[in-house]
Amino acid sequence: MLNTPFLEERHRSLAKQVANFVEQQVRGVASGITEEEKCRLLISALAREGLLAHTVPNNFSSADGSLDVRALCVVRDGLSYESSLADLMFAMQGLGSFPVALAGSDEIRNRFLPLVTSGEAIAAFAITEPEAGSDVSAIQTIARREGSSYVIDGAKTFISNAGLADFYTVFAKTDATSGSKGISAFVVEKETPGFYFDGKIELIAPHPIGRIRFDGCRVPLGNRLGEEGAGFKIAMTTLDAFRPTVGAAALGLASRALDEAISYARKRVQFGRPIAEFQATQMKLAEMATDLMQHGCWSTELHGRRIQLSVALRSSQRWRNCLPRKQRSALSMRRCKYMEVPEWWLGLWLNVFIARFALLGFMRAHPRSRSWLSRVSCCVDGAPLDLSACLHHNC
Repeated sequence: MLNTPFLEERHRSLAKQVANFVEQQVRGVASGITEEEKCRLLISALAREGLLAHTVPNNFSSADGSLDVRALCVVRDGLSYESSLADLMFAMQGLGSFPVALAGSDEIRNRFLPLVTSGEAIAAFAITEPEAGSDVSAIQTIARREGSSYVIDGAKTFISNAGLADFYTVFAKTDATSGSKGISAFVVEKETPGFYFDGKIELIAPHPIGRIRFDGCRVPLGNRLGEEGAGFKIAMTTLDAFRPTVGAAALGLASRALDEAISYARKRVQFGRPIAEFQATQMKLAEMATDLMQHGCWSTELHGRRIQLSVALRSSQRWRNCLPRKQRSALSMRRCKYMEVPEWWLGLWLNVFIARFALLGFMRAHPRSRSWLSRVSCCVDGAPLDLSACLHHNC
């Protein structure tokens, strides 16, 4: 899949770097420590390796900097092969900081983005609320302008890195009567008075996620990203940039599952011979490998075509408005099809994978069980598939 013409030699070199990094530093992350300690160790390791530099535009001193999304896909593919937690920490650094790169002032960009790449600050993207998931326009968190600051009140839930992050990109309504056009974006630091971590949400897979609350949380005017009312476009542009990388992470997870399946089939002996010698097992493994290759190549092709459009228009913060309505819909449909990799195909594929290896697939410490549980990270990383096709339709 790395030989596709949509990837350049630098991406292939990056893939080798990630593979070496995973083998030497991720695979050996200490066990017996808390999830938070493990997350911080992974962030530090990613920073030392220079991988976090890919989560921030090269030219972040100006608002027209763009991400190399192909590089993000390569990194997420490699990380998720070994650790969905390492992949999550990498992805969230980009998701939480890209709105700052897109729309932050020079002072905000120069203050936070170097800390993101060095691993000194952990980022979070705070948009989901108890009554507002895919329907972003339904958020109820409000931000009132008071002189040279905003006062934020409301609550967010299912926020990755909640309680762990040093700063949050928060989306709140500055005009409650304007729907999505009344949403604005702000940077809120964890030490800001009125900001509270309301507790962790336990998932079945390793994933730092929880609830946060704002109670008279006052942030400076300079912490607003872009103009008032630009928050929805900032959020959607950020999600557009990172959505294809979810598919790449799913492919990395699927590649590991296939390798584990082949290894097990060669070692597991039943009826006097390895089960890899049975035709039914061979057919299933061949089908899994074919599906993986098909989706990997097709996804990369789709992503490569999408990059040409993104790079051409990313320089404008209102790039989506430059697209005719039909093209905006086509972009959403492409994203919807791309998301089938983690949400439908991977789920079905891993269910078959678990069933084939019987009780081993349900042992918490076994890599086959971890492959299945890690699917949670892919599913948390985007809107439900049946809604994603129309999410941007009326931007």
